[in-house]
Amino acid sequence: MDRFNFKNKIALVTGASRGIGKAIALAFGDAGAKVVAAARNVNLLEEAVKEIQAMDSDAFYIKCDLTRDEDIFNLVTKTIERYGRIDILVNNAGISPWVKKSEE
Repeated sequence: MDRFNFKNKIALVTGASRGIGKAIALAFGDAGAKVVAAARNVNLLEEAVKEIQAMDSDAFYIKCDLTRDEDIFNLVTKTIERYGRIDILVNNAGISPWVKKSEE
């Protein structure tokens, strides 16, 4: 059994527009998964999805701000409408709030 064969699995990856999230989305695409890429930056999401599709894997993106309940609902709804299920969720999106540093 090939443990990296995700053929016909549905992988939803948040934070998929760049960095670790994009790398995870590409890896799932390379392993045969159908990938739903989610993030706030549509331009970067389009690029990531094109890279996944170039591997002959099915992929699409949904703009999603995970701080907004309605965006999360839309993300899940659109994924279920397209694929009927979610097999894998990689909740990778994160924020890095700026913190004032003290000299003390």
